[in-house]
Amino acid sequence: MYDKKWSDDTIMKFINIYSSLEVLWNTSLPNYKNKHSRQMAIEKIATEMIVEGFGVSEIKSKINNICSAYCQEMTRQVHYV
Repeated sequence: MYDKKWSDDTIMKFINIYSSLEVLWNTSLPNYKNKHSRQMAIEKIATEMIVEGFGVSEIKSKINNICSAYCQEMTRQVHYV
């Protein structure tokens, strides 16, 4: 099992790797719906992160959590403007 509490540097590394793999977030790409391409991208994140016990299911969960937190923050920003 990996340490669920990450440093800011580790979070930024994860976000930078994720953002460089457009197939995971850019819905306009043809390969966005290609499960094999997305799986390869997620495996690349696991390889580059080098966090023991941080596999595909943990990566998918982390992506979901970060996206949810981002959406919540954007909703707050809209309500405060």
